[in-house]
Order: sequence, then C-alpha cells, then structure tokens
Amino acid sequence: MAYDLTQLGERSFEDLMRALAVRTLGPSVRAFGDGPDGGREAVFDGRVNYVTSSSGPWVGYGVMQAKYRRSGAGNNDAQWLRRQITKELGAWLDTSGRRATEGRAPEYLIIATNVPPSSVARTGGIDRTECLLTGYAGRLGLKGWAVWDANQITMYLNAYPDVSARFAQFITPGDVLAKTFPGAGRPARAHSETSAANRSGRTSGRARFQRRVPAGRRSRRAWRSRERGLRRRPGLGPAFHGRAGQGGRGLVCPGRAPGGGRRRANMGCHLLGGPPAVEV
Repeated sequence: MAYDLTQLGERSFEDLMRALAVRTLGPSVRAFGDGPDGGREAVFDGRVNYVTSSSGPWVGYGVMQAKYRRSGAGNNDAQWLRRQITKELGAWLDTSGRRATEGRAPEYLIIATNVPPSSVARTGGIDRTECLLTGYAGRLGLKGWAVWDANQITMYLNAYPDVSARFAQFITPGDVLAKTFPGAGRPARAHSETSAANRSGRTSGRARFQRRVPAGRRSRRAWRSRERGLRRRPGLGPAFHGRAGQGGRGLVCPGRAPGGGRRRANMGCHLLGGPPAVEV
C-alpha cells in the first residue's frame, strides 16, 4: 500500500516519525515535542534493535531528525534534502554554536524525510545523500547512519500497520468497513459452512427415510412427496402430535398408546408401510 506523506503536514509527519522510531528501534527511544529541540525529534542512548551493517545492532547515543518538505515547494527534492542535512551536521561541528557547547554530538543518526530521492546508481539522490553523510562521518564521529526517505517510510508503515492506523490521513473506507463489520471479510466461508451443515441435515433425514421405507419406495419423488404432504396437511400442529389425551382430537397410528410415540400423521404411517392413522 502506498502512503501520501505530503498530506500530513510538518507536525503530523514529525509525530509519525516518533511513533515509527519507537516501533522500529524499541521502547527506549525518547521523543521530543514541539519547540526548540536542538535538532532532535527523538533520541536513544544504549542498545537498540536496529542493524545497518555487519557490526551488529546500534549501541550508543543516537538522534533522529525529521525533514518535511511541503508539496509543490520545488522540483529538486534531493538537492533540498542535502542542504538540510549539511545545515544540521554543520551545527554540530560549529564549536562556538549552542548545539555543540550545550548538546551532545550523536554517534548514530537517522534522517527521516517525506522526499522520495532517485535511486539511480551513483548520480541519484539516495547515493549522493549517502556520500554526503559518509564525508561528515569522520569529522562528526558517526558510527552509523540511515536515511528514511518516502519509500523506506512506506515500507515501515506496511510492516507496522498499527502505526499508520493512528493517523486519520491514512484511514481508508475499507478500514472503516472492516472495523464496523468485522465478519464482512469472511462471507464465503460462513456460507459454505452453513450450506455444508444444511446438506448434512438433509442427508441425515433422507438416510432415516430410506431405512424406514421399503426398498421399492425409496425414490427421490417419494421423499419429496412425503415432505410436501407433511408440510401441507391441514391441522398438522396439535393433530399431528396427537393431543387427544388433553381433550382434543388427533391422529395416531393404531397400536400406539396416546401417551407413547404418537407422532405419525396419516401420510407418515402410510409411507412407513403401516396401516393408516385413525382418529381418537
């Protein structure tokens, strides 16, 4: 699923990056709210569940920065992103600046942006941004870094749908229907199970019919005639159950006591090969 990150706005995009940082790196991530943050949307100090090289997970002090570019602000997104990164890294290298004197230089750095840089080898936006960070790594003392561009963020949102579900901009009509009708996605299975149960019931009833009716009269037509006759017979309710013992009139098979199994109407007795029912 593709996500249009440009519809979020700067503040919502920063909130999304903080949530993704916690989900991806682990609960030890500390997020910062609005206001002066010293170039930090979130930080961590220690071991996190993130690996970018064969050296293993990141262990140390790390910073995540979010860089949001409004839609229609320009054509060269990759160039804009490199300018933003150069500005942030330069502020840490400026020994006279407040960030360098009062802050702490990161050992690990994540740049998150809604810009989708080109993936063309060597000359594309991704490779040129990586080259820029490699050039600053030695001077800044970076041990590891990562760029979360629009494509990478989309991959994380697809992997962690619980994060995207917290943002109204990403809720689709299908999500609303799924929450409103939880069983809407399984109609075929429910229908097949019900049909199987009905078929099983009909087969069981037909099997009982075949066991009770002589072999020469076990046709499908006889089975259907029996069902239609029982359904259409007038007075099939109390009369069929033989409520004569309660002062009414009913139909029972001869030889059956009124208090016993008197649940055969005239047609039922006839199909079973017995004598016709009599009034009691």
